[in-house]
Amino acid sequence: MGTPTGKQPTPTVEVAPVFNFYAEATSLNLLYFYGLGPNSSPAGQSAFGLTETIAGASAILPVHRDGISFTLEFNGRVPQLRGNFDQAVPSIGQIYTEATAPGLTRPTSFLQPGAGIQIQPSFGRLRLHYLANIQDFVSLSSTPYSFLRWTTDIGHEFALARKVYLTAANPYNGPDSCAASAGTSCPHISSTINNEGSISLRLLLTGSAARAGNVVPLYFDPTTGGSNIDGDPILPSYPDYRFRAPNLVLLRGTVEHALPKVPLGAYFSVDAAKSPLTRSDIDFSNLRRSYSVGLTVHAGGLPVVYLIFAWGGNEGNHTTLRMSNILLGASPRPSLF
Repeated sequence: MGTPTGKQPTPTVEVAPVFNFYAEATSLNLLYFYGLGPNSSPAGQSAFGLTETIAGASAILPVHRDGISFTLEFNGRVPQLRGNFDQAVPSIGQIYTEATAPGLTRPTSFLQPGAGIQIQPSFGRLRLHYLANIQDFVSLSSTPYSFLRWTTDIGHEFALARKVYLTAANPYNGPDSCAASAGTSCPHISSTINNEGSISLRLLLTGSAARAGNVVPLYFDPTTGGSNIDGDPILPSYPDYRFRAPNLVLLRGTVEHALPKVPLGAYFSVDAAKSPLTRSDIDFSNLRRSYSVGLTVHAGGLPVVYLIFAWGGNEGNHTTLRMSNILLGASPRPSLF
């Protein structure tokens, strides 16, 4: 968010397409697996490591200036799961099998095309973030891990000050860019009286459908609890990766407001979420809750660093320090799952 001074034109939506080409290898030495589903037990905690190599391309294809775009992606993925014997808890292979942890013993690679539509218009102080997409994970060997995934992500963001324009992450920007749109300068940031603030509401639904005789491998399951492997928090009062399943339900409300005269903000959020094993359980019953309060550090008019204390649920509290991926530029990197 930025606070313009004087008369400022309302930012327009860019209509030029955005193309991304990428290749990356990520190695995560310590991940936890507690079993599948919303009722897994803390006593089932095990440790593992994961390396994933991804190469591919994506595109954002706007259709007009009302903020409607089509998204396309095509990725090759090579995940490699390994045990971790350096922790106080058992390595994953010591207490789980292929039947209880799909993907544990049968390595493979994947082709993963995807397509979707996103709608991101602004109406005064209200900005909408709507996304619906589908991804097809195709195993390239005889392993039974091919599946489809659909995602619906619905967000509403409302500015708390009339003269503040909400500036979302811009796909045209790189790590050193902050312009609101192509051809404009960076938004002005007030150093004396800071009125940036917003209320956000989000609904995220994810469902997976394995082909006949196939299952979703555990390393591609979305997780709730702490932060997922992309660094996104869901139910942050719980340990990282606490609940894992092929499906996900999240309801979130957030209030964030900058503090006067300093590049800091106050943050409060409520999560209600679960990790259903089956698509028939994608509903709003039996949701676990988590509450978060903390401080944010602003840069370029956006909160980019979060120091958060979270509580709720029945497994204690969790304090986290995280950085937004906006610091890496807004061009999308592929998700690790």
